[in-house]
Amino acid sequence: MIEHFGHVILKDTHLINILVRRNKGRKYWGCKIPLVMGDLTISKVPLEWRANKELVLANVHHEQCFPYLSDELKNDRDVVLHLLRFGKLFAGIPDHFLKEKQFILDSIRNNVCIYESVSDTFRNDRDVIYQAVERSSHLPELFIHIPSQFFNDREFALFTFKIMGKRSPNLESAKDLFNRLSPELKKDPYIILEGFKHGCCPYSTIIEETMQNDLEFTRNAYNLNNLHLKVPEKFKTDGRVILQYLISEKKTTILKYLTDDLKKNKRFFLDAIQQCDPSNNTYELAFEEVKRDHDVSIAAISRFPKMLDKIPHELKQNKSFVLRLLKIVKPNKVFSLIRNELKTDQDIMIQAIRESADIIKTSELKSDKTFVMKALKFNPEILKHVSAELKNDREVVSIAVQQDGQSIFHASKGLKNERDLILLAASNSISVLDKYSSLSDDPDVIELMIRKQPSLLQSRKFKHLAKDKEFMLKLISKTKHFCFYYLADELKADKSFMLQVVKYDGYTLPDCPDKLDKDIVRETLKLHDINVNVLGLAAKAPFIDEEFLLESCRYNMKCIYMTLRLGKFNTNEPFLASLAMENLRFKVLEKGEAGRNLLPFITSPLVSFEMYTTTNKILNKNYSLTMGNHH
Repeated sequence: MIEHFGHVILKDTHLINILVRRNKGRKYWGCKIPLVMGDLTISKVPLEWRANKELVLANVHHEQCFPYLSDELKNDRDVVLHLLRFGKLFAGIPDHFLKEKQFILDSIRNNVCIYESVSDTFRNDRDVIYQAVERSSHLPELFIHIPSQFFNDREFALFTFKIMGKRSPNLESAKDLFNRLSPELKKDPYIILEGFKHGCCPYSTIIEETMQNDLEFTRNAYNLNNLHLKVPEKFKTDGRVILQYLISEKKTTILKYLTDDLKKNKRFFLDAIQQCDPSNNTYELAFEEVKRDHDVSIAAISRFPKMLDKIPHELKQNKSFVLRLLKIVKPNKVFSLIRNELKTDQDIMIQAIRESADIIKTSELKSDKTFVMKALKFNPEILKHVSAELKNDREVVSIAVQQDGQSIFHASKGLKNERDLILLAASNSISVLDKYSSLSDDPDVIELMIRKQPSLLQSRKFKHLAKDKEFMLKLISKTKHFCFYYLADELKADKSFMLQVVKYDGYTLPDCPDKLDKDIVRETLKLHDINVNVLGLAAKAPFIDEEFLLESCRYNMKCIYMTLRLGKFNTNEPFLASLAMENLRFKVLEKGEAGRNLLPFITSPLVSFEMYTTTNKILNKNYSLTMGNHH
């Protein structure tokens, strides 16, 4: 392909880059002629291109291209390392690179195959071997090239097993390593344990023999699942050994060896309950003083609810424990265990009601107005179960519907049809009105519906209300700008009406600058501390000038931001001086602190550097005068 281009094009590195990228999908690794990418042969490329480091790093992906590079690039560390990513060590690499340990480490980090072709000195170097082990994705192939003495090295074996543990399980690699180890290492209990982790070595009595005298080893052994080892008699009283055995073997027979000290150990039982199979009887073996501990009993019940029947009797009568218990056990179950005095305790009933409204059904508190009014704030559904007298109590029903509008359907027949209560319920749940079609034409109901769903103003039934001044003004006063979008165009064009609207919300401005009115914008800026985006809209209005901006800045500090963002007057030094003085007035007189610079907004990229410098100069020149006038 390259032969068809003239010499001028071949000298254009940008075009060469394009040619290479267009053929990027095709790679010719097996070709005898060194290729860059596609059909582009590097031998045909001008020397100046072959001396361009950036282009070579971006496009050359074969070590056979190395002889065709410029002498400078052949001695460039980055270029050589780049080419080594695609193959083994090749002829022509400068000797000083091949003798440098860090270069070899970097090469292996990029391409582990490099290890096969390094010198014997580096092949026997521990750091180089460890680097290769860390980077290799197929360890059995690497083990072929590692010197045999390392397979008699305990540190190397443990390191390699550790690296395997960080990756997804690979039985082939683990078996290959274990088989290559020396006979002495194969008898090392810690090596055998590592082999068990990876499932690559047969069961050996060496582990059990070592466990007889090494407590720490025994603890580590039981960190492995399904090892099926017997616990040495002398360690059967060790808490950590028993705990690891319970987790690993899931057999509770060892619990019979628990000493009195362990049965009194709160930490042991907490760990056993939280980490072991919840179906074992660990909790039952604890001494009463441990069972009486709230944390232990709560943990046991959380993991295995049947333990609720095993807790000490005094806990069932303990108020603070019962309160915690209600958070994890159904109230009906708890109430079947506790004494009657606790069932009438208001704190306990409140906690129970949080979880289930049904619990009040059988309680004498369902007729206690004070309690019911308090409980309704936590679960309004209890109105369904309170006494008939309270269902007919207006104050009680009002509290319920304020929490959940649907509660009105549980009130007495007389109250559930009261207009005021229906409106109160609908304010929390508008769907309540679906059951009261007789109120569909009620003005207050219509207003409430539109407040909850302003888009109803677009419907045929309510479209006429969007033109009603009194109705829309009242609506906007309660909903702010959310209903402004649906306001009829003739009302948006009514200046006197809009001047009343902006009193309630500063966001009720038309979205087109040409539709803005000077008096309306002025009134909005006076009354509301609105955001910069709205100010930016106002800034585009045709009536905006220096006088209007300065006037606005005197009663709304954000207008300073708007003015700077507008940028229309940033070259007017007298105007900027006045603006800077207004900023100082705000900072000194209103915030009680002197600002020598404009607010952080002035550093915005929207503001030119010249304007920033000019304003700072003006600000510093007038600073002392401003402070003098203030004092």
